[in-house]
Amino acid sequence: YNFETSMIGPWFLGYNNQITYDWNAEDEAWQIPLGLTVGKTFLSRTGTAISVNVGGYGLVEPNNGNDWELTFGINFLF
Repeated sequence: YNFETSMIGPWFLGYNNQITYDWNAEDEAWQIPLGLTVGKTFLSRTGTAISVNVGGYGLVEPNNGNDWELTFGINFLF
């Protein structure tokens, strides 16, 4: 979801779906995250748009691993 542009630039809220399946696991093969990402897009001094985001996800179906994950991303838009 894109919020309206303000003096500090546009913000967005989103969900990044990265469901995985372990073909070699005998049980609990699915890993299903559930959470949100928040980010901001801005222009650099050179005029290139840069998008920065951070998200937190709880794993509703863990694959014998962690119960949560934290994501961070930087995208350069040309």
